[in-house]
Amino acid sequence: MSDTNSEPTYIEYGSKLFLAIVLSLFLAGFSSFSLLYCVQQMMPIFAKFFTVSPAHSSFPLSFSTVALAIGLLFTGLILDWFGHNPLIVWVLFLAVSLLILSSILPIWEVFLGTRVLIGADFIYLFIFCCVFHFK
Repeated sequence: MSDTNSEPTYIEYGSKLFLAIVLSLFLAGFSSFSLLYCVQQMMPIFAKFFTVSPAHSSFPLSFSTVALAIGLLFTGLILDWFGHNPLIVWVLFLAVSLLILSSILPIWEVFLGTRVLIGADFIYLFIFCCVFHFK
């Protein structure tokens, strides 16, 4: 029988690893927030480019926020089903793919669809950061 240490290991406050984790969590949160809400400053440009009303130009922000709120209802189930580590890789890949797709397709409905998927996708990035922050 091997003698294994069953005590959990902790990261010491103030260590280089601790500071790297804090910086990583800050950058993940900042980039998630900015990618989700970057469309707010571009609403007048959307109204001109897509020839929609100013009220309709706010839909990309609203749709991604609503998708984020609705998706929170199913987050625990999906995280338990797939696991945290494989999911974060797919979340980041999907987010980048959707942002690229939304920038190259000049169709209003497709743009709105990608914003909904981005909102639903970022739920798991937020939860991932919170899970590792509080574990």
